[in-house]
Amino acid sequence: MILRSNSRNVDAKATYSVIAFAVLALAAVLRFRAYESVGYWLDELYALRISRAGSMLEILRAIPETDDNPPLYYLLLAAWREVVGSSEVLTRGLTLFMSWLAVLILVMARKTLGAPVALSIGFFLAVLP
Repeated sequence: MILRSNSRNVDAKATYSVIAFAVLALAAVLRFRAYESVGYWLDELYALRISRAGSMLEILRAIPETDDNPPLYYLLLAAWREVVGSSEVLTRGLTLFMSWLAVLILVMARKTLGAPVALSIGFFLAVLP
């Protein structure tokens, strides 16, 4: 009995790992394809303008009072640009990475959410970037 239940656990974990990997690969492919479009979107240009303001304090001052978004993204984008560069593909990489990371976190939440729920939510987040 113990051997059978252990082999089922191993089989379930292996199956979950394969499906989780497929969901993460799908998320990566769909996100890369979504960013193949030419040119920045308006919100991306807005974020770039603010992230180019200079120091952290200058970035915080550049955010208009009417902006409802928290400043963390602008600060992360400024640091990201310093590390990887300022080309269109590279600056979009931060959003791509953060979006893929959200899928990864959901897929890894198996113990908290349960395997079917974690994979289902991860799949929907993967296909609806």
